[in-house]
Amino acid sequence: MSSNSQIRHFFKNQTILITGGSGFLGKVLLEKLLRECEEIKKIYVLMRFKKNKTPNQRFSELFNYASFDVLKSKDENFLLKVFLINGDSLQPRLGLSEQDANILVQEVTCVIHAAAID
Repeated sequence: MSSNSQIRHFFKNQTILITGGSGFLGKVLLEKLLRECEEIKKIYVLMRFKKNKTPNQRFSELFNYASFDVLKSKDENFLLKVFLINGDSLQPRLGLSEQDANILVQEVTCVIHAAAID
């Protein structure tokens, strides 16, 4: 991506909420944003309980995929921009706690809905 890319410019200083961050599309999107749009302020990733794994477990495993290897070698501090939000896109209000909902309302400037519907 060129340094004056419209995409890079759009995401500069944005705080993003991504649903479906653990799916194929979500992982590709998350890695690409972190690698190419270094000036993103923060990324929240909405995750739910699935297959007997907590959102925390799933979030920790997310960055073990090979698709993140280039990013890890380029910027070992990339995780400082990524935050887990416990929730479920199929639930009312995304299944968010009151505290998490307030954080997202106050901070998020862009939502990318990549969650699959089971």
